[in-house]
Amino acid sequence: AHMEDTKQSDYSVIIRNLLTKQDLDLYISELEELERELFHVKTPFDEAIGKILHYQKKETLIHFLHNSGVVDQDLVKTRDQIEKLKEELISIPVLGITLSFPPNQDQIEKISMSVTDQTQSPVILNITVDTRIIGGALLEWRGKYHNYSLKKKIDEYFIKGLKVSS
Repeated sequence: AHMEDTKQSDYSVIIRNLLTKQDLDLYISELEELERELFHVKTPFDEAIGKILHYQKKETLIHFLHNSGVVDQDLVKTRDQIEKLKEELISIPVLGITLSFPPNQDQIEKISMSVTDQTQSPVILNITVDTRIIGGALLEWRGKYHNYSLKKKIDEYFIKGLKVSS
C-alpha cells in the first residue's frame, strides 16, 4: 500500500500546478512534444526536457520520474511513466465555470483551492467569460448545470414583480 501512496503524491506534485483546462492542455502538449523529441528525434533527455519545459515543470517532472523508479534516464520506463502521467491527467474531472469577468491568477488559485477543498480531490477549472451573466457564476459539473448568476436573480425578481402587479 505504501508504494501507491508515493505514486499518488507524485502525481499531486504535478497536478497541483495545473489549475485550468488551459494549463492542463498546455502541459499535455508539452509532454507529447517531449515524447516526440525523445523517441522520434532521439534528442538526449537533458537537452529535450530543457528545451520544452520551463524550470519548475522540468524539476517536478524529473522528480516524478525519479520517484517512479526511472533510473539513469531509462527511455522505456520514461515513456511508460509519461503515458501513465498523461492518463492520470486526462482523468481529472473538469468543472466548467462561467464568470462575468476574466479572473486573475490569484482569483483562479482561490477558486481552485475552494473547489478542491469541497471535492477532496483534484479538479481542473474550465473557465469561460460571459458578461451577460452580470455577476455570480454558472457551474457545469459532470453534466449538470447550476446557475448562480446575478442575471438569473434579476430575472426572477422582475418575473415575481410582474406576477404581483398583474
